Amino acid sequence: MDNRAAIEELQNGLDSFPWMDPHTHIDAGHPSARGLDDILLYHMAISDLYAAGCPSGARIDEDRTPAEARRRLLEALPFLPRSETRSSPGAYAPFFPISTTGESR
Repeated sequence: MDNRAAIEELQNGLDSFPWMDPHTHIDAGHPSARGLDDILLYHMAISDLYAAGCPSGARIDEDRTPAEARRRLLEALPFLPRSETRSSPGAYAPFFPISTTGESR
């Protein structure tokens, strides 16, 4: 079998069933970010924050209240400068001027 035939056979096989991306972490109930907490407290970011000293290393509850989201965000903010997300290096830089009271400096 030459390369073209092998490529065509592989392509036909791949085209024979529907595909989805299983690693996007899209929540069908919330297909877009509900707030800053969905972005800054994404499970990989929580691991990085925890490694930087943030006391909460557990994933944030999907059914969190706005008060819990705010509490976790305020807890995480002081650790952003010492945290480096593995998936997006430098991603937290725009948030460094945010104080732990939620007010801009």
